[in-house]
Amino acid sequence: MSDRRGTSVPKSKTEIAIRQLSEAIALAVIRSIPILGPQIAINRELESRISALFQTDDEIQANVNKIMQNMAEIEEMLPRLKVHLEVRRTDLQKILEEYEKFRDLAKIEKDKAQPILDELHREGNKAIYLGIIINIIMIIVGIILAHFLRIWFPRFTF
Repeated sequence: MSDRRGTSVPKSKTEIAIRQLSEAIALAVIRSIPILGPQIAINRELESRISALFQTDDEIQANVNKIMQNMAEIEEMLPRLKVHLEVRRTDLQKILEEYEKFRDLAKIEKDKAQPILDELHREGNKAIYLGIIINIIMIIVGIILAHFLRIWFPRFTF
């Protein structure tokens, strides 16, 4: 069996058994070589390398299988992610348009409101001065009126 990239991916127990049998045969051939003196270390080294080669190949195959599964999951998730990002992008675009509109509106309203605020400021100052003048007049009228009331009504004390 092969995947999209053409690498062999064992899928059945038979293929796994064939792989294990080939490893056992390779090790048996190595063991059948006469073991004489310095060749013992060479044979053991060769045996360990062949064993590591088969184990590494199985580990690589397992990792390839995991990667293929992860890629399949990613392929399933990509359309949903794309839709989600498109929704977010359109929402962000709407927010930016609203922001620009309100920023321009606030600038226009500020320009329109500034003369009104200046007029209110001037009128407020006039009202404060007018209030002070009226209070001073009322105090003076009160003092004068109190004097006349004492003259007209001497029995009452004010």
